[in-house]
Amino acid sequence: MAVYGIIGFPLVQSLSPQLHNPAFRFITREDTYQKFEIDPAAFDDRIGQLLKDPQSQGFNITIPFKEQILPYCSRLSPEAGRIGAVNTLARDEDGRWVGHNSDWFGFITPLDQHQNLLKKVLIAGAGGSARAVVYALLRRQNIQKIHILNRNVRRAEMIIQAFSDHAEVELSCHYHPLDGSEFKSKEFDLVVNTTPLGSVKEKNSLAIFPTRLNPGAVCYDLIYNPAKTLFLQKAVQENTGISVINGWPMLVWQASQSFKIWTGGAFPGQWLNQLLPDGNQSFSSSVLSV
Repeated sequence: MAVYGIIGFPLVQSLSPQLHNPAFRFITREDTYQKFEIDPAAFDDRIGQLLKDPQSQGFNITIPFKEQILPYCSRLSPEAGRIGAVNTLARDEDGRWVGHNSDWFGFITPLDQHQNLLKKVLIAGAGGSARAVVYALLRRQNIQKIHILNRNVRRAEMIIQAFSDHAEVELSCHYHPLDGSEFKSKEFDLVVNTTPLGSVKEKNSLAIFPTRLNPGAVCYDLIYNPAKTLFLQKAVQENTGISVINGWPMLVWQASQSFKIWTGGAFPGQWLNQLLPDGNQSFSSSVLSV
């Protein structure tokens, strides 16, 4: 029996086992998907043990290890290499670990219905998820501007430098304390929270106050638990005519891509339809109950 799992800290909010274990059952495999919560101080010792275990065949990597895992990869997929962050590990035919990134696909897919409206983007955070978001957005021809807010401006500058070859898009950054304070966001069509602020353990926290947005704007929180983060609640309280998207569809689509990397096939259609019923790929809504 092969073992798969998610590696991160903390993992109390993770629903990944509820996605992958039923998917394995759908294709009649007895493989198992588990949580592997690792204290950052013990990362090197623990990750070494996991990767040496012959039963280990694949992992998802989440906060805060998407960049820290890079030295443990024998090679990177083109997407992971370009993004500079890994969210999926898989063994190759020689038993070596290959780093992949499916976050970018998971992020961009729910935005398909909005793609013609999104030209200027504001991103809170500058970690591995933010890197995947920028990579995904730069694949869209209509994007004109991407601005990153972060406490550590150097990390944001590193993302800008990594994608500086996209001269047709204005890339910029700004110091922001990520404490929920307001930032002039009226000019942006898409505001994305890539930080963990607002998740289960920090559900009363806010990275940025989304106010004075233009009608038709989209607020997107990569957090899926809770489904209605404080960021999304404030967005619909302070604005009219906007859309909101939580992290659930991104989780499903990136998980399906990880599953494909491990098994050769994406989530079975029957299971995918249960996760995203009625063809609703975005779970977006201009009226979020608060």
